Amino acid sequence: QPLLRRARACARSALASRGLDMASWRPRSSKSRLVQLLRTKAVKTSLSAGTFSGVCAATLHHFNKRQAEGFLNGILPSDFIFVGFMTFVSLVAAFRTAHALTRYTEAAEYVHKISASWFDCASMLFSFCRKSQADYKRVDQFQQTLVRLVSLLNVVCLEDLQNDTLQASSLRATGDTTTDPWPHAANEKLEILGFEDVDMATQECIAAAECKPELVFKMVQQLIVDGTNENVLNAAPPILARPWTQLSDGLNTFYEAKKLARVPLPIGFTVITHTICITEAIL
Repeated sequence: QPLLRRARACARSALASRGLDMASWRPRSSKSRLVQLLRTKAVKTSLSAGTFSGVCAATLHHFNKRQAEGFLNGILPSDFIFVGFMTFVSLVAAFRTAHALTRYTEAAEYVHKISASWFDCASMLFSFCRKSQADYKRVDQFQQTLVRLVSLLNVVCLEDLQNDTLQASSLRATGDTTTDPWPHAANEKLEILGFEDVDMATQECIAAAECKPELVFKMVQQLIVDGTNENVLNAAPPILARPWTQLSDGLNTFYEAKKLARVPLPIGFTVITHTICITEAIL
């Protein structure tokens, strides 16, 4: 019961920071997801290119029909060449689309596996505290610190995957953040449960670090070692090794996802694809 009340309090705090409450909260509708999709760079670029090609085609058609009849017949390639080129372009587009879909599904899988690893690790550590031989205050301190560090670890991993350089300005802590050393971004808000309770020295240390995921990961490891040494965690050594495995799996999955976020397609293939698409738009 105390853990359930604590979880509900954390949920209310996270929703209250967004101006919501437990009764009025609803998941995002399909309309909002559609609007978010239409605002992406890929849709804007495709719409711009399609609009430009359509305007050019309509202009040439009008000029050919009203001003110089047969003008296009003298410059357009034969039907055989045009059909062959369009078939080649379709194959290139299909390959790029399939490759993009594969990267998207892999990235989504990695992100969910990262969060699952952190949750599994934290959940098992909480379970090991159930029969703890340490003082109740020490156990509560361990659990409270663990929740904050795991939440912070998840946020810094997602931020590192999202941005080329991890910027502390987009990290957001729940609750009163008047003394938060990390200013909040207006558009991107990734909340950290109870981060305002962490001492200022630790906040500044994390904000100034270049490798934030690795630093927070090391903090979680040290917390587990301290909890084991102080008898906060009550479990047999083989069972106690399970959280360590999940913790390392989460970090390994993070690096696998980082491969998709950092390694682009070869520049030669990208240039060739863009050249083919531009040529197709002109024809």
